[in-house]
Amino acid sequence: MIVLSNVAVPTDGIRLIQGQVTAYIESESAGEGELTIAE
Repeated sequence: MIVLSNVAVPTDGIRLIQGQVTAYIESESAGEGELTIAE
């Protein structure tokens, strides 16, 4: 089982923020959100 949950968005060391990202579990869409990559 995979559990997706909301987490606090980092405020320091952000390298990339990409909106309108869709998460997939196998071939099923699990929803859309924002991907943030930070150090």
